[in-house]
Amino acid sequence: TIQMEVKCKNDGLLTDVEVYDHINDLCNDKFLKASLDQCNYIQKQTLKYLSKTLIDKKKISSDKTKKILSKIKQLNLSLTEAELLQIANLIPVLEVEAHLVIEECAERLSSDDIESILKIIRETVNND
Repeated sequence: TIQMEVKCKNDGLLTDVEVYDHINDLCNDKFLKASLDQCNYIQKQTLKYLSKTLIDKKKISSDKTKKILSKIKQLNLSLTEAELLQIANLIPVLEVEAHLVIEECAERLSSDDIESILKIIRETVNND
């Protein structure tokens, strides 16, 4: 039997942008291309889907995503990792979108808290 070994444990969550960047890097790696010849079908379809959805969101860079999450974490609002991931992937800019992403939003957060989150997102996304 074949036994698998975990070489690098990563129990963190990846945003859509991070997945896109990683697969794109794999497909464009000259050394990897020589051995694989081309990206497999799943990778191509994933890139196609993510590029389409990320274009709809103005292709938020990985750096901007990290900046958004870092600033939101500094607010100490007790958001779960899953909620932060949803914020990073969906980039809510309206209060109603924040309510869709954050569980029991009205009970857990004040209007000021929600506005602080949205302000961070708007400022980071619009800041080139």
